[in-house]
Amino acid sequence: GLLQGIVLCGKCGKNLATTYKRKSSGDCTPIYLCNRDQLDYGKALCTTIPGAGIDAIVTEILLRKVTPMAVDAAISVQQEIVKRAQEADQLLRRQVERAQYDADLARRRLMSVAPENRLVAQTLEHEWNEKLSLLEQARRDYDKKRHHHHGVLDSTKQEALSSLAADFADIWHHAATSYQDKKRMIRLLIEDVTLRRNGYQVDVSIRFKTGTVIQECFRVPSSGQKPTDISADIIQKIEHMASGHTAGEIATKLNEAGAIHPTRGTFDTNAIVYLLKRFNIPSLKQRLRASGYLSQQEV
Repeated sequence: GLLQGIVLCGKCGKNLATTYKRKSSGDCTPIYLCNRDQLDYGKALCTTIPGAGIDAIVTEILLRKVTPMAVDAAISVQQEIVKRAQEADQLLRRQVERAQYDADLARRRLMSVAPENRLVAQTLEHEWNEKLSLLEQARRDYDKKRHHHHGVLDSTKQEALSSLAADFADIWHHAATSYQDKKRMIRLLIEDVTLRRNGYQVDVSIRFKTGTVIQECFRVPSSGQKPTDISADIIQKIEHMASGHTAGEIATKLNEAGAIHPTRGTFDTNAIVYLLKRFNIPSLKQRLRASGYLSQQEV
């Protein structure tokens, strides 16, 4: 998926894993799922969301939002933010200088006291320690603010960014732009994407690197396909083998016999499990349960 690594679950806030589903045509479609608790603690799957529609929404928003006008506006906003940050930086620097002056003054007062005036010296020493503590706090606040300060783009970078915005759609659709290149472009522009699913509706929250947040809704398409036609001969074989074989073993035997699945081509475990449920054929586990057998753990 295009959003692999930056997509979050809206229910628990954890990163969504990415898996892929291969269609009968050979194409792969991404699926975003929150399975961390399932893997670590054996809990139920938190959420699963088809990724193709989500990727399409994010792509459409990028192509619509990444324009020269939008980039110019972002640069102007950044310049204003940096200007205000510089003003705040000067104010904090003055606070540090004032704290330094007060600490130096308290030290000079302490040093000028005669040794025999112990009570006065203790009071001035306590005052000096307080001033030093305030100075240290002012320095920490100043360093913390400077750490979060972002420098303004120089003219060369601004021109390069504006040029990229003008050609963004062409670059995105260009045949030479690989899928990996598109993922890198998305990571340069988007901080994260949060998905919250409620039934067939998915709320999409896209947070850009600039701090802008865009909200969208996506409806998961319900399957309107008719059940796949399976020949009666294959169903009879499955029913016959189900008395002594697992779903995976049945799939292997059908493939070895040359049986062809109408849509998948070959049979797999999921296909057999689906057919057992669809045609109400008891599985090997259900048959053993009915006969009174217990699992190893139960024994």
